[in-house]
Amino acid sequence: MTIEELLKPRYKVIADYPDSMFSVGGIIIEDWQDADLWYCRDYKNEEYWFPKNDVIENFPHLFKKLEWWEERDFDLSGMFVRFGALDKQHAYYKLIKPSDYRYGFWEMGGNYTYPLHESFPATEQEYDNYIKSKTTTA
Repeated sequence: MTIEELLKPRYKVIADYPDSMFSVGGIIIEDWQDADLWYCRDYKNEEYWFPKNDVIENFPHLFKKLEWWEERDFDLSGMFVRFGALDKQHAYYKLIKPSDYRYGFWEMGGNYTYPLHESFPATEQEYDNYIKSKTTTA
């Protein structure tokens, strides 16, 4: 999965409402073929599409915006992350294992534990370049 795909907005259905087509627990994402549509596959594996003009951001009591790392259906171990904005001082780490899933804390190289809500996904090349820059300046 690319960084762009990881950063696409996603929402979790957290409450029911009259005539809702979603099941509580469903994850809503931007459709991969049509950027004007939202797509949802709920916990029963049923699929739904609806237009983006239905602005789900206006209903935080029904839909929770997910962080890039939350509620993924794959293991994040071995992925690379960046802390800090690209135009400011930043650092890269490799995710080792979860420390506390509830709060998004992960163990990373160098015995560090950080919350992922302060991170951005990164590539292995960015991580390697960062490590090389640290060893050449040390």
